[in-house]
Amino acid sequence: MDKDGKSMTKGGGTLLLGGDTGDNKVFYARGHNSVETFDGVDYIAYHAYTTTYPRLGINKLDWENGWPVIKK
Repeated sequence: MDKDGKSMTKGGGTLLLGGDTGDNKVFYARGHNSVETFDGVDYIAYHAYTTTYPRLGINKLDWENGWPVIKK
């Protein structure tokens, strides 16, 4: 089930972090993620394809109503 309660087998899915949209795209794709906790802080690590070169991305995670959100 996704964040809205829709089954993923019926087209559901909650996007946590996707590619950029609009004219000024930098990140085209993010994927193959892993979540780890260090000193009580949750992080998500992933690879990303950009306009210049592939990158490793790492972001802090927060939790709202039991669902992960990216901390900015």
